[in-house]
Amino acid sequence: MQKAHEPIHYSGIDQNRKPINLEDYRGRWVALFFYPKDQTPGCTKQACNLRENYEDLQRVGIDVIGVSLDTPESHKEFEEKYNLPFRMISDHDRRLSTSLGVFKWHFGFHFFPYKWIKRTTVLIDPNGVEVGRIEHVDVNNHSRQILEFLKPYIA
Repeated sequence: MQKAHEPIHYSGIDQNRKPINLEDYRGRWVALFFYPKDQTPGCTKQACNLRENYEDLQRVGIDVIGVSLDTPESHKEFEEKYNLPFRMISDHDRRLSTSLGVFKWHFGFHFFPYKWIKRTTVLIDPNGVEVGRIEHVDVNNHSRQILEFLKPYIA
């Protein structure tokens, strides 16, 4: 599990099978949004809200990166279908979601427990340190939640 006040270290692959390293984002704010599954209704609403407000987020220095357990190919289809402008990490090995504590137990059909990504956005400062989380994500207004949360830091 990630320790508080330490930079987050992670490298993996994105939807284009290109390496992605969180250390490359030093000097910028990052909204690392974890979501359960590509092209499901809630995840699509969330991703499209971030797409619609992407320029506003970029204008104030916030980079957006999506993370789910889906494959790079699934991410690529999602990106192309909805014209998503941000990178998406394929966390198929659950390293990032586990280290940040968002791979959690859920209770599904007939209350059988299973582990899955909990929709959570981890907000990372320009030094690579987590400054907070949005755990009650409003998929229709998520970009506004990010801007409101970071307003004291970037104003």
